[in-house]
Amino acid sequence: MSENNFAELYKTWSTDQLLSVVDNPDHYEPSVLEAAEIELKSRPLTTEGLTAARYVLKQFYL
Repeated sequence: MSENNFAELYKTWSTDQLLSVVDNPDHYEPSVLEAAEIELKSRPLTTEGLTAARYVLKQFYL
């Protein structure tokens, strides 16, 4: 999948799914990480929104 395809795919992902990618950089290629980071930055996220997404992510992995 090309970087552009990841960018399109990541538009459909939830914030907690994207955080899962950027929080685990050793599991992904640099272009995949970059696409996830760009998508996160394009979203109007507040600190509270990021905290809530990280909470969801932690609950999933418990």
